[in-house]
Amino acid sequence: MLNLRKLDEPGAPIGQREVGTLLHAVFERAAKDPVAPSLDRLRRMLDEEAPRAGLAGAERAFWSAALEEALVWFADFDAGQRRRATPFVEQAGAMSFAAPGGAFTLKARADRIDVTPEGEAEIIDFKTGRLTTEKVDKHFSPQLALTGAILEAGGFPAIAKARLAAYRYERVTNRKEDDAANAFCREGDDARAASAEAARKLKEWIARFDGPDAIYRSKPRPQFVLHEGDYDQLARRREWMANEDRDDNGGGE
Repeated sequence: MLNLRKLDEPGAPIGQREVGTLLHAVFERAAKDPVAPSLDRLRRMLDEEAPRAGLAGAERAFWSAALEEALVWFADFDAGQRRRATPFVEQAGAMSFAAPGGAFTLKARADRIDVTPEGEAEIIDFKTGRLTTEKVDKHFSPQLALTGAILEAGGFPAIAKARLAAYRYERVTNRKEDDAANAFCREGDDARAASAEAARKLKEWIARFDGPDAIYRSKPRPQFVLHEGDYDQLARRREWMANEDRDDNGGGE
């Protein structure tokens, strides 16, 4: 609501976020090529994009094996996808619906949406970190499920209204020998049902938060968060936690 964004730590080392940004840039350029690019062309793209992502010298060398692994995987993946579908990359979409506080607009930006000639669409999100899980997808972060709802509502201007065929999160670095461990995917009726359910729950939450007595908690499920939140300082969580500890131990006034 305050439209605040946490600043990057000064002098922080290059990490997975920067590597992910770099690979996304390469994958976007590659998908825009009229034909699936060769592995050598992907390597040249990586060389051109790496300085823009701040990856050079020792840091580039440190991540070289992971980057090469990602390019080798993507070359095969992209060629296979193009044999049956047309890629649309970094697509911005939106859909609006009525809510008690006025019209609410849900926005999304999809890494890649592959659309077949029959109008079947697969939404793909590339991950350099941990994959999502069934529990997270269903209850905590239904990112692609809601992206699917936008798709089915015709909310991506570059794509004619398409039918959601699948959505999946695809691991691009540190891939496992068991290919089933490299992606989380929902397909067909399961994907469409999950998408519709995520949209229904979102509308319920928006209606709840539009209520004048709604409470906006800074960290509603702290037991599932293993790191400090971006807004913990503003919410004075350390002070509140210290008070709670004193109360639990019989201290305080």
